[in-house]
Amino acid sequence: MTNVKNILFCTVKYAVYFKRVSRLEEIIPTLETSDVLTHLEKLCPTLSNGTRVVLNFIGRGDKDVQTLATSCDLD
Repeated sequence: MTNVKNILFCTVKYAVYFKRVSRLEEIIPTLETSDVLTHLEKLCPTLSNGTRVVLNFIGRGDKDVQTLATSCDLD
């Protein structure tokens, strides 16, 4: 049961970034990209000022839309 809870929690976190990137960048990110963004949320505050982070958005997130739609509210 723990795995199901973890998967659902992660999927909800991914949905937050998925929606944000879709709105701000007008692209559909993959779940993997959303996963990286969750890690950057923790990493960036630990970096020194002026540090740059480059994220390459790859893949086709349109294939992940159904996965998130069945697990989260994507309004």
